[in-house]
Amino acid sequence: MAKRDKKTDVGVKRRYIKKTKEEKTLDLAKIVYDNDRVNVAIHQEKLCFHISYRELREQVLTFDVAEAVAAMMRIPKLLLNKDIWQIKLSPKDKEIQPLKALYWLSGAEEWNTFDNYNVTWSNASTLLENNFGNKMKNCIKKCQNLNDIKEVLEKEFNLSTIYEYTLSVRVAK
Repeated sequence: MAKRDKKTDVGVKRRYIKKTKEEKTLDLAKIVYDNDRVNVAIHQEKLCFHISYRELREQVLTFDVAEAVAAMMRIPKLLLNKDIWQIKLSPKDKEIQPLKALYWLSGAEEWNTFDNYNVTWSNASTLLENNFGNKMKNCIKKCQNLNDIKEVLEKEFNLSTIYEYTLSVRVAK
């Protein structure tokens, strides 16, 4: 009798799904926080986020803590969850790309509707990054956990502040 190869057993269907870099990382990483819609893991000393809520209208897979916090701030249920906001940051976590957070903080999908803005996100992004980018990087360097980032974003980079700036440069209506 021949040996059975488990890979070719009849009745076993294997489905291979191409995964993104972040999804592969979550498979190999140490899970720090996990619920049915938000997973936070540590991979190579850096936090990795997978956020899937209908309020966002898209999934967020990122290593950027500022982007993750900005996206999570749009989800009322998460704002009440104290556990996720107490996650500590490593020095590598504080290396951010402000433009990613600014997208979420300025309204995200609002850029596609032209209800509030005169231009597309790609046209406004350089202006926003030039005005807010360095300040955001410096503020994030001082943060110790996700709650600190949330507080900085709420205070320094809230929608009112960003919208006032976009009005001044005639990007907003």
